[in-house]
Amino acid sequence: MTDANLYWAPVLEFQQKHGCYARLGWREDGLTAEGYWGQLLIMPVQGYLEAGAAPEPIRTIEWVDLCAVRVSVWTEGSANPIRGSFRGHPLQIIDFTDQILAELQGLPLAWEERNGALTTGSINDEPVRTIRFRNPYGPSPL
Repeated sequence: MTDANLYWAPVLEFQQKHGCYARLGWREDGLTAEGYWGQLLIMPVQGYLEAGAAPEPIRTIEWVDLCAVRVSVWTEGSANPIRGSFRGHPLQIIDFTDQILAELQGLPLAWEERNGALTTGSINDEPVRTIRFRNPYGPSPL
């Protein structure tokens, strides 16, 4: 197993354990391409990461974002509903970013907390907190 594979192993574990949304940012033709949010983050083969669309070589990946939220049907008395619905029922977002941040303490990962927006099939640009993991094995910053 390479150093890059060992570096990304805890991030993959967090995503699978908690069901976080994930997406990749990778270098393509001198620009950063940004993937779609999905609930998949795997290493399909050594040296590649995949977050829904297609595997990307780790050497081209600039960052991986995790969004530590669960989306569920809104029920009376719970948090305010968000824009979007599932079969006509309003949705709510349950944020557990603080739990992930507590688990990250002490791990040798380069990360930062950011504000972002989650867009999936039934959610459009909902403001969320994200955790961005920089790739020390990827391309140099632009």
